[in-house]
Amino acid sequence: MTPPALPSEWTTSTLSGAANPWVITPGASDSPFNHAFVADPVGITDNVLVSPTIAVPPGVSRLTFRHLFALDTLFDGGVLEIAIGGGPFQDILAAGGTFTSGGYSATLNGVEGNPLGTRPAWTGSSGFAYLTTAVTMPAAAAGQNVVLRWRMGTGLTVAGTGWSVDSIVLSSFACIVPPSGDIDGDRKSEITVYRPGTGEWLTRYSSTGYDASDVFQWGLADDVPVSGDFDGDGKLDLTAFRPVTGEWYIRYSSSGYGASAVFQWGLVDDVPIIADFDGDGRADLTVFRPATGEWFIRYSSTGYSLTTSARYEWGLTGDVPISGDFDGDGQTDLTAFRPATGEWFIRYSSTGYAIDSAFGRYEWGLVGDIPLVEDFDGDGQTELTVFRPTTGEWWIRYSSLGYNPVTFGLYRWGLEGDTPIP
Repeated sequence: MTPPALPSEWTTSTLSGAANPWVITPGASDSPFNHAFVADPVGITDNVLVSPTIAVPPGVSRLTFRHLFALDTLFDGGVLEIAIGGGPFQDILAAGGTFTSGGYSATLNGVEGNPLGTRPAWTGSSGFAYLTTAVTMPAAAAGQNVVLRWRMGTGLTVAGTGWSVDSIVLSSFACIVPPSGDIDGDRKSEITVYRPGTGEWLTRYSSTGYDASDVFQWGLADDVPVSGDFDGDGKLDLTAFRPVTGEWYIRYSSSGYGASAVFQWGLVDDVPIIADFDGDGRADLTVFRPATGEWFIRYSSTGYSLTTSARYEWGLTGDVPISGDFDGDGQTDLTAFRPATGEWFIRYSSTGYAIDSAFGRYEWGLVGDIPLVEDFDGDGQTELTVFRPTTGEWWIRYSSLGYNPVTFGLYRWGLEGDTPIP
């Protein structure tokens, strides 16, 4: 993009007072080249930066962005608002969102005519540096189309510098939460749902014809269910990842879900991933850090020892981490899907995760497509698969055909707005 034009489908408008549009400006950016900026002038203004419509998948999603502000303290300020499913805009907190870091800094004093009144807001100074704000999206936004807007309101007299916003990322855990697994050991999946508001797991057992059921309480509100098989008995362990603290809470199936363990592995806004990098048939503790594109792994084969943990840099801000086995060696490959370009970047376990010419790069997908981890041809390797929400189409490049882009599969199954189930 060329400053000062906004990216495609992003808009700015004046709600009241003098016009003070958001612009794209170079320099002093968090990401390379440019950032969005609105000035803090003398006079009453109320201007917004509005996102395109965003399809939020079911499950827990988290918005992060980086921003820098120098505003007239308590008189001028900025807020984040959301419109869900075509409804009116409201403050992200009023809609049910929760800040996990970088929340509003103070409550405005409501004088000098600021249209934001006495709302909590970002005001004053961020300390002449970009800070990270992270917010868990409202539960009502799950599975809905939403629009976000950054709103800046100013009062009558003293000016500040302004508000810069950059590195906006919406991370969804929907694509990495595994489907309901085998809890009763009959090698069939149970019907299991996780209730985020109460931290309850509700299960109907396949071994009873889905007649008998159980309820397990394991987790708090805003925990992320990321259950895998951590004890290697072939059954699902109940696992909740706590984004605020980076802790993993695990109840082991091999103990009848009596024994449990807690591991601290991750920071605020890390994305938990179920993966087996060492090929021992047990899940490793793995997090992906969206802000830096780093993967942090504690291996099950070493008892999750901190001294044998690994760190890989693979991905950029906004990439989606994928847990798949593309080379068929029984170990997870490091894979990042880039939504902005539809590219897949793969470092193969069979090459020791080499980063030179041995890594794979495929273009497969459009902006808005959802990447999936699937094995449609049954060869033990992950296909390149995307689901297109706007058309309900599944686009598949088969591993058994060498991921040939000519002999791909295309299936129409779903309507606009449907969510694919891996």
